[in-house]
Amino acid sequence: MSAALSRRAALAGLLLLGLMIGLPPQPGTLLAILPLVALLLAARWPTRTWAVVTASTMLVYFSYGVMEILTDPPGRRRALLFSLLTVGIFLAALDSIRRR
Repeated sequence: MSAALSRRAALAGLLLLGLMIGLPPQPGTLLAILPLVALLLAARWPTRTWAVVTASTMLVYFSYGVMEILTDPPGRRRALLFSLLTVGIFLAALDSIRRR
């Protein structure tokens, strides 16, 4: 995978993660989506810093997903998908650094 392809995979994951958080709309979802929007806007000028910040942000979202897995049995499948998606974005962002 090239650096550009890794970055595109991370961006696609960020978009999907934003949709998972934002749909269905609930109070407070805008606050949870703001970091993702900032990462998507910063991706217009990809640097190593963008990749590190993206990977670090995914650690926070991953911990949220794990917390949901443990505390919300009916939504466990969605939370598991959420957590796996954050791991994928984390790895793709770091891979885009390695491939430069």
